[in-house]
Amino acid sequence: MATRSRGFCGPVAVLGSGIQGALVALELADRGVRVDLYEVADAPMTAASRWNEGKIHLGYLFANDPSGRTAPGLVDGAAAFSAMADRYIGRSRIEASRSSPFTYAVHADSLLSPEQVLDHARRVGEMVDANRARLGPAVQLQDAPLFERVSDAERSSQYDPATIIGAVRTPEVALNPHVVADAVTQAVLSHPRISFLGNHRVRQVTRETDGLSVHTLRANQEMARETYKHVVNALWANRLLIDAGLGLVPPRPWLFRYKLAAHARLSRPLPLIGSTTIVLGGFGDIVNFGEHLYLSWYPAGRIGSSTALAPPDWHSAVTPELKAATWESFRTELGRIDRHLAAQGGQLGESVDVQGGVIFSWGETDVSDPSGEIHQRHDIGPRTHDGYTSVDTGKWCMAPLFATETADRIAPAIRTYPAATSPPPAEIDVLIPAYNAEGFLQKALDSLSAQTFARFRAIISVDLSDDATAEVAHRHARNDHRFVVIEQVERQHWVGGFNALIERVTAPRFCFLFHDDQLEPNFLELLDHALTRHPTALGTSCRTLMHGVSDGVTAPEIRGTMVERLRKMVEQFGSSGNFVRGVLMHSRAIEAGLRMPEGYSPDGRRSVALYDVAVARMGEIVCEPNALYHKLMWQGSTTDAWRRKPPPTIKQRVTFLAAYLKVVLDCDIDAATKVELTGALTAGCGRQLKRDKAVPAGHDADRFAASLLAMHQAGVDLDALATAQPAALNATAPPRNSDKAAPPPSLPHQTGKPSSHKTQIRFREKAYSLCLPNRDEDQIQKFLADQQVPYEEEMLGDMIGRTVAGTAVLDVGANVGNHSIGLAAYTDCQIYSFEPNRSLAEAIRQSAELNGFADRVHVVQAGAGRRRSWATLLEGSPENIGRWQLELGAEQGHAGVDRIEIVTLDSVAYDLPVSVIKIDVEGMETQVLHGAAKLIARDRPAIYCEAKTSKEFRNVYRILDGFDYMLVGTFNRSPTHLFLPRESSEELRKVEHIRHLELKNAFVARSKIARLRSELREATRCQPWQPGAAHKRRDRS
Repeated sequence: MATRSRGFCGPVAVLGSGIQGALVALELADRGVRVDLYEVADAPMTAASRWNEGKIHLGYLFANDPSGRTAPGLVDGAAAFSAMADRYIGRSRIEASRSSPFTYAVHADSLLSPEQVLDHARRVGEMVDANRARLGPAVQLQDAPLFERVSDAERSSQYDPATIIGAVRTPEVALNPHVVADAVTQAVLSHPRISFLGNHRVRQVTRETDGLSVHTLRANQEMARETYKHVVNALWANRLLIDAGLGLVPPRPWLFRYKLAAHARLSRPLPLIGSTTIVLGGFGDIVNFGEHLYLSWYPAGRIGSSTALAPPDWHSAVTPELKAATWESFRTELGRIDRHLAAQGGQLGESVDVQGGVIFSWGETDVSDPSGEIHQRHDIGPRTHDGYTSVDTGKWCMAPLFATETADRIAPAIRTYPAATSPPPAEIDVLIPAYNAEGFLQKALDSLSAQTFARFRAIISVDLSDDATAEVAHRHARNDHRFVVIEQVERQHWVGGFNALIERVTAPRFCFLFHDDQLEPNFLELLDHALTRHPTALGTSCRTLMHGVSDGVTAPEIRGTMVERLRKMVEQFGSSGNFVRGVLMHSRAIEAGLRMPEGYSPDGRRSVALYDVAVARMGEIVCEPNALYHKLMWQGSTTDAWRRKPPPTIKQRVTFLAAYLKVVLDCDIDAATKVELTGALTAGCGRQLKRDKAVPAGHDADRFAASLLAMHQAGVDLDALATAQPAALNATAPPRNSDKAAPPPSLPHQTGKPSSHKTQIRFREKAYSLCLPNRDEDQIQKFLADQQVPYEEEMLGDMIGRTVAGTAVLDVGANVGNHSIGLAAYTDCQIYSFEPNRSLAEAIRQSAELNGFADRVHVVQAGAGRRRSWATLLEGSPENIGRWQLELGAEQGHAGVDRIEIVTLDSVAYDLPVSVIKIDVEGMETQVLHGAAKLIARDRPAIYCEAKTSKEFRNVYRILDGFDYMLVGTFNRSPTHLFLPRESSEELRKVEHIRHLELKNAFVARSKIARLRSELREATRCQPWQPGAAHKRRDRS
């Protein structure tokens, strides 16, 4: 599973692109700060920020705030909101999208009397009047009264007098939230210093030595982690959960609510329906925007509340039937209150949208509690802790003010990028893989910055380097805003880094610049012009000067039909077409699945030629005749390392031939052409073997190469054969007059099956047999032979209990089959046993056949990992064969041992859903989990994962927590931990329930203590002090 972005990515990450996160990103970007904006949806501002009443609060609603501190803060927020609207929306659109002024209608069941509401409105009105000059165009105070009691006659004409017992007219207005969301979204998506990362669910933020790491889960279930110096948490629903992961536990109780509201589009204006907020308690709102109405009735629209750190997924419970019933309740209940609304009957709107969102407030009681903290909104805003800022917006209209305050805290600490003018969108993405390039990377970057074609973006991927490569890259990016730096946290190698960069391309065209190369100043300009002249071409290349090696390499023109292009490539078999240094059309290359072939050569030494033939197969390549690209042989560079490697072995030559042949033939061409191309390629390989003096004397090189290819395709290890049986290679090469090749010989390690001792295992009421080929040395096999009971018996029993009939079980790191055969004996599941060790894999097959399980136990002789690759099994102590480890990225085996294929669990075709996975792979557990992301997200299996050290456990826990799994138990002397998905486990529900009760009780107790302290202080202030009173109280006690 590829990861698009790893490591240090830029100054600031903003989590959540609701109105708060979007405005924070804009405020920082306008000050020259580069921002990554994360969002779980595919676009900004799609939830609560779009589906609310849009009110620009001035404080009239908060009449039950005894401190009186809420209203002044809201006035400050209204001034900032008006300035924001003026900037992003414009005055003409503000006028068209502003609501009529609000009337506060006092319900008969209100928490406050009409007199109390009017008295509060009078105080707020005086404060608003004092700030009139600050409030700007969105609020529009010119014609509206600051407060005005509605007469009884007017109240009775508009509202049901038995329900509404008083009313106050105010100057508060709302701004259509759809208009605000569209304007802010457009500003975000068009800003050159904001990277919007949609479909990213933020799972956690962790503090690392080099900054704050943001862990995300993408829509395709791909996990990622990126590190920043500053993180702003502006999430709407999961803010507290992310805070808690950094140890920032909320200081007081809170409440999440989910409320539905309706937006009814009007066929004609209804000016008689005024904007009304019904107070004070759980009532509702009517907002008239002219073009549509906003309606909400709290008893019907509130569908849930929670005091958990993260609220449940209420949105998924909102069905079309619930929306229809909610709309009918809104229309009916509000129609009983507002006479003009009732007069419209069923003709209220030509279309209705019922949507909702999460509401957060402090205090654990709802609006019906007169003493609840929910009636206050003054202790809100950003809180910063060592580079991490969490923003409690409080109210939608406060977002612009808090965006400015957040930027004021962060921007001065960041050395910003040049912010004078916004560059146009990039037309070419230049991809720069860099590894241990401290001594020469700067020259490559300088040659790119000096290009006469300026409309490019450069993405530097710093592979896990041992020198100051990252510092060189970051220093250059600070001086040229077109450069983006990604630091990998795991070694990608040449091929892996190449493909990861291709996945990040967004521009119409792309090219590569390798860390030890340099460009002529007009490289991009001339190649871009060549593509413009040839619009049907896939790409263009140029002549490359190979300094210190040859006069240069000229990229051939590859034109004509696909077969003609393939013939041209086959003619130059073994050499690079140089297309890797050209400019390609992004969409066409990606649609055709262009990637550097993995699994053949991790260091890229021969993979470039495979890439070039894949490019030629996809489309035409035109050539710029000038020498525009310079390949320099820097000491310590990748090219220098390739040049110093010994010549390819016979096996490497033939393996490359087979890989090249696969790329050439993997397309829609007729059989005759395939035979023609195969013959031409085999002849090319024969010429190389002859040049290397590897063809036996008196034998035909072409036919010798054909024989070797046949042996390779039959699974013969040619290098091992050459070492063990040198004469065998000569025997395979037919003389020039012979018509057929000798059959491939058998190698010593391929003949026969491992001799196995059979041991009967008894478990519970059954018995079955295991084949133990190494029972005299290996400690696990010795235990099984001596004790005749399963190894790790308790965990095996637990696994059996968690299997589900008609599902599959994955035993990853199956060893000798202790768990696989035990599971097959007690369940009807399909068992997939992943074991890279040839001897152990064969023992599992024998055990399955011996017990009659061959149709249910499927042995996969391969390792499991993060992505498809190759490895060598490093032999360790014979006393614990299961501890032998894999060396990834091996070019060839050791001591005649074949390379072992590494597969991902996602890539294996299972006929059934997977219910249980056991992972015991000697330190590669996290890579296995990354390679099983789609499977885990789809089937939600129980996962038993070994993690022997605290570091391994933290890494495993971090990954599975990102998939919403929770630790349930631990087994075995070598700790193997059981993780279950939160949503399906009774144990987890109990644990979560107990945890939430404890948390809630702790907050309740803390609140009671605070209230008692307050009462005690108040009593102490009110009682006059008397000499000796303290002594008398102590005597009485």
